[in-house]
Amino acid sequence: MESVANSVQLPPLDNPNERQAVGEELEVVLQDLIDLSLIGKQLHWSVVGSAARGVRLFLDELVGEWRELADVVAERAVTLGIVPDGQSSAVASGSRLEAVPARSLADHAVVWELARRVAAVAELIRARLGALRWEELLEKTRQSFSRDRRIDFKWTSPDMRAELKAGVKVQTIPVGGGGMVPALRAGQVDAIAMFPGLSLQLVATGEARSLMDLGKEMEPTLPDVIVASQEMMDKRPQIVRGTLAAIYKAVGHLRNNREWALKYLKDFTEEKDDKVNVLTYEQVVVPLSQDGMVKPEWISNSVNIAAKVWGLDDLRKVKPEDIYTNAFLPGAPR
Repeated sequence: MESVANSVQLPPLDNPNERQAVGEELEVVLQDLIDLSLIGKQLHWSVVGSAARGVRLFLDELVGEWRELADVVAERAVTLGIVPDGQSSAVASGSRLEAVPARSLADHAVVWELARRVAAVAELIRARLGALRWEELLEKTRQSFSRDRRIDFKWTSPDMRAELKAGVKVQTIPVGGGGMVPALRAGQVDAIAMFPGLSLQLVATGEARSLMDLGKEMEPTLPDVIVASQEMMDKRPQIVRGTLAAIYKAVGHLRNNREWALKYLKDFTEEKDDKVNVLTYEQVVVPLSQDGMVKPEWISNSVNIAAKVWGLDDLRKVKPEDIYTNAFLPGAPR
């Protein structure tokens, strides 16, 4: 296989001033790559958690690629007659990357910290090399920063999955729940994460298209659940069982009677657009659970997300078996 160093050729640069300018640009790129590789090693030492070993191996792979690419960039600069400064003092003084915390970090947090910095460096480097019209080196940079082919999505959050899968950087804009659709229509944001009611309306009218179904892309979670007090379960278990039986019988009827379900949705939601009602039926009603069974790992996934988003690490101590039961479901043994 041809090495990176041998496969990158210099563009024609006859003007000494132009060579000096290009050399200086390459020095900045070199320092970015060195900085990123150092951050990668710091994260390697910091990561803890069940996926720590896999994350460390992944980081080592990336750091190796970045160091190889840094060597290529430095050699190109030397070929131009410029000796770039890649020493720690130069990298530190010119750093454009946010430092990572020098402490233990959970595996998913490490991947998030890494992805944010990779996206920033990739954007900066591509902009500089693109302006220089150095297509071959630019292509090597694209390959090195092609994260989507190597990152295990189980370590990532939904917005980060979108970044990695699409090869773009996601910037969150707080516009409020009621402002998301107007902001999208006005072109103030490029995409929104919206519950089915409004998002399906936009899809049905052709104003937007679906980029990701979080219900399919995320690990299984429980955003909405049916709850009952301990007193209710202890003293009136037949009421709890009867209620759940009625709910899942109704869900089954909706699934098995499409035309009736579409008419019901139209009356219940007061949605006049039949296309929206069809999408709601197919993408919301049909995937609904038919038996209500809950798995403990779904509880754990939900609790871990809540702990991360709300910054409440104590939530991770919650044991799934302490907060859920399948004992009252229609198919449960008595």
